[in-house]
Amino acid sequence: MSASAGKPPEGSAGKPPEPALQGVPARRYRILLALAGAAVVWERLWPRLWPTACVLGAFVGLALLDVLPSLADWLHTGILAVFTAAFVTAIAWAWPAMRRAGHPVARARLERDSGLADRPLQALEDGLAAGRADPLARALWLRHQHRMARRIGTLSVHPPQSDIARHEPWGVRAGVVLLLAIGVASGHGDAGARLLRALDPGRAAGDRASLVELWITPPAYTGGVPMFLSSAPSSPTASGSAAAAPDDPASAGPSPLRVPAGSAVLARASGIGSAPTLMAGEAAVPFTTLAGKASGLQAWSAETTLTVGTRLAVRDGWRTIANWPINVIPDAVPVITFAAPPAPAGNGLLGLAYKAHDDYGVNDVTAVIDDAEVPAADAEPGKAPAAGAAPGDVLRVPLPVPAPSAIEVSGSSIQDLAASPMAGQAVRIHLEATDAKGQVGRSDETTLMLPERTFSHPVARALAGLRKQLFTPSPAIRSAARQELSTIAAVPAAFAGDTTVSLTLAVAAARLHYDESAAAVPQVRDLLWETALRIEQGGVPVAERRLDAARQRLNEALQRNAPSAEIDRLMDELHQALDQYLAAAAAELARRDEKPAPLDPQQSLLHAQDLTDMLESARQLARTGGREAAMRMLAEMQHALDALRSGLRQAPNPDIATAHALMQSLRDLAARQQSLLDETFRRLRASEPSPTNAERNGADAARLGTDRRAPAPNGANGMPSPQKGANKGANSGTGKGDSRDQQALRSDLGALMLNMDEFLGEIPPPLGDADRAMRGAIEALDKRHPTDALNQQSRAADALSRAMDAASEAMAQRIGGMIGVAGPGSDSGGEQDIFGRPPDGRRGLATGTLDIPERSETHRAQQILGELRRRAAERSRPQSELDYIDRLLKQF
Repeated sequence: MSASAGKPPEGSAGKPPEPALQGVPARRYRILLALAGAAVVWERLWPRLWPTACVLGAFVGLALLDVLPSLADWLHTGILAVFTAAFVTAIAWAWPAMRRAGHPVARARLERDSGLADRPLQALEDGLAAGRADPLARALWLRHQHRMARRIGTLSVHPPQSDIARHEPWGVRAGVVLLLAIGVASGHGDAGARLLRALDPGRAAGDRASLVELWITPPAYTGGVPMFLSSAPSSPTASGSAAAAPDDPASAGPSPLRVPAGSAVLARASGIGSAPTLMAGEAAVPFTTLAGKASGLQAWSAETTLTVGTRLAVRDGWRTIANWPINVIPDAVPVITFAAPPAPAGNGLLGLAYKAHDDYGVNDVTAVIDDAEVPAADAEPGKAPAAGAAPGDVLRVPLPVPAPSAIEVSGSSIQDLAASPMAGQAVRIHLEATDAKGQVGRSDETTLMLPERTFSHPVARALAGLRKQLFTPSPAIRSAARQELSTIAAVPAAFAGDTTVSLTLAVAAARLHYDESAAAVPQVRDLLWETALRIEQGGVPVAERRLDAARQRLNEALQRNAPSAEIDRLMDELHQALDQYLAAAAAELARRDEKPAPLDPQQSLLHAQDLTDMLESARQLARTGGREAAMRMLAEMQHALDALRSGLRQAPNPDIATAHALMQSLRDLAARQQSLLDETFRRLRASEPSPTNAERNGADAARLGTDRRAPAPNGANGMPSPQKGANKGANSGTGKGDSRDQQALRSDLGALMLNMDEFLGEIPPPLGDADRAMRGAIEALDKRHPTDALNQQSRAADALSRAMDAASEAMAQRIGGMIGVAGPGSDSGGEQDIFGRPPDGRRGLATGTLDIPERSETHRAQQILGELRRRAAERSRPQSELDYIDRLLKQF
């Protein structure tokens, strides 16, 4: 590079050149000087740096080959110490050469590489030391610099010369390069992990021996099975558990585990030198030690509860040992709705039906009732108040759940809320469903008039009215009530001289007179209500409460899996309470002495033995572990008893007597028609001594077809008796009398049809068939055709039999809500009713088909249970089988 245009500086050597270097760009000159200095430093440093590079390269090569972790810990540690010492020694030996090359050294290297002799660059950078004021001296100096500048050619810097062969003649560097190349080729995909294992002997051993196991146990109420997770690559699915491998970065990864919220996590880690951390979502749970050190490693444990999060991980410092994706499923709030609008179900009874579902099961269902005139914000929820509670309080009525903890439940119940102060008023009502976690779901709210009980007995009605007045007591009301009670007590004949009623009235009147405290009035209200119930229904209310209390205690014991001895004792108590209730109900029905009401022929009668069988079936189901099935059986029994209670609550209905009279008239018509048919048949046989087989079979079939409902005549119905040996002329002479009897029967049928139409609003169709058949019989008798008359009378008798079924069903629907009663002509099969009375005039509970398990089914279940217990005692069986049997037996 020519420097003829350049001008050397007049200062220190570090300043840029002045006149002599004017043709050389200053930036290029500085770069060339820097490169020359770097070449000097490299040639100075490399002879001393190559041992350091060899030590570092050899270690990296060994680490990538993953050789060191396979050695014993003490040998691995020793090799690391040797490499560390060699590296420190090499760095120390190379340290003196690690200094910067100065400007004069770099300039001299540039002059040498550029082939410049006599150091012209230094001359150009030098300045005039003396005689600067002398023009001659200055002219001579400038001439000298111009001459030096002309000598400068093209400036250049040669690459540094390491001359490593002279300093390292043994060829160690080639072996290191080869080792490094092999290591990179074999371990480039896992370079980071291999370097970490090579640097830390303890961590490498921990990686080989570490094992992380997690047990995820869902809450008991979910019914979920525990999940087992393991970080061991050779850990397949364990017997009886759900195993999963940790997340594998090389694969797409497992799908997230669905874990219910609130699940308990137990983590165990072994083969790790320091305490790891369990990452459950965003929460970090430290492990605690389980055992002492063994070969420098320990066992650790951690527990936590999952509420949120998407990952379960175990970390050792910043390193992740195991990692699983999860999906925490929150527990949803139960959903409940009315299956049907709440409606009165009898005298003072409220029918409630519901449907509810929850992701893990519904535990409790409650009906919440409050006064519609009180703002909802002012109503304070709480327990169900007593009968003397003030208006405006909230009623919380527990409803029976047929299958607790079922995901979907539906049920119905008849509640007696007549004692509530809100009875007869507009109320708001909604349902609440509670799950095992305590979450409460609420239904829509509806408004209705809470049913109020009406009393048929005048004394009971008067006491109920006094009780209602005492809900807003004042001195005047208390005084008037006391006088009214004294007046009622003065006439014992009004309540059949019941001593208990007399004493109760006297106590209530005295309490109002002498006790002026606020607590006296609620107690008097309770006395008046109980007295009114006793007068109205005798001992039924008390027996009913005992039965409900016994059933509730048994349900609670079944829900909490009480011991079998306690279940049996409560079953016995319920059986006694049921017998007492049925006896009280039978006594009440006998006291009323009501006319039998028609029973719908499409329904069946539930008898006392049926209820006993249901209770015994529930007992056997509970003994064999089917406690939920036992609760469902008890719920079915309660539904039947609710229907009986609804019928007992009904006030005397005058329609029952009318229905009874109409049904009795229809039975009398059927009996008379059967008598006429028998009479015609006997006269026909008397007039034809040798009838053909076909005629005999047809007549017998006609007779048998009418025997289903109408009883055979007994000679006391006023019909003429047949005369044996009468000739055909005699039959002809009496044919006119037979037609008159049939005509009279048809006239009575017409009157009955009018009465049926007035009572039912329609005429049962079979009665029209009977009328047409009777008309045909009359015409045949008038024409002296006894065979045709026999056929028509047979059709009339069959139509009357069918009419009794149709009329009974229509009247049962017309009366509605009453205790089903069948008359003397019903097809009972000779069974007794629920109260043990014969079929004639029996009162029974009309109900549908009940699914009562056979004794053979429960016996088979007991046999299976015994076999399970026998096998559980044989401890020589495989452990997995014993564990399975133990899990089964825990249900019993």
